[in-house]
Amino acid sequence: MERNDNGLFDTAVPGQKPAPLVLTSEDIKRHLEGGAFLLDREEAIEMGFINPYDDTISSVSVRSAA
Repeated sequence: MERNDNGLFDTAVPGQKPAPLVLTSEDIKRHLEGGAFLLDREEAIEMGFINPYDDTISSVSVRSAA
């Protein structure tokens, strides 16, 4: 890995993989009622929340508790 003109590395160094975050449907409802919102990947790119060329995109898996 090479340093830039300021002596810093330009690329992120991978860290530890974060533990999965578990939310119940009640948790999600509470967050939505509090002003949270959902976007699909294309909407998030259009609004500038994520970089379409970034390889470190986080993903959310939705599973039924049944």
